[in-house]
Amino acid sequence: MDNNQDLIGMILSLFSPQATANQSKKITLPIQQEISFYHWYQRWAKIMGLDPNPDDPRHHYDYRAAYLAGAEPTIQKEDKRFHWPSEFKGEGHPNLFVNGVDTSKIQR
Repeated sequence: MDNNQDLIGMILSLFSPQATANQSKKITLPIQQEISFYHWYQRWAKIMGLDPNPDDPRHHYDYRAAYLAGAEPTIQKEDKRFHWPSEFKGEGHPNLFVNGVDTSKIQR
């Protein structure tokens, strides 16, 4: 399947009842911005080995908010892996709370 078919499928899936329920707290973008976001996300998904669906509920991360903020992952010294900014972590993210601290609320 080519990239345009993937994009069309992803956009159509946004309107399914399940996706609508999952997206209730996520940002909705105008179609042109959604297309730009999709390409931006696909690039990072390939680099980082992420699921190509930015709305996969296992992410627990608001990639659209990160995109709109101009955020990108950085490589951490401790584990030499990419990490996204914590402020866009969603409920259920495995590293939302570290040592009892809500990492999404930390000012950087």
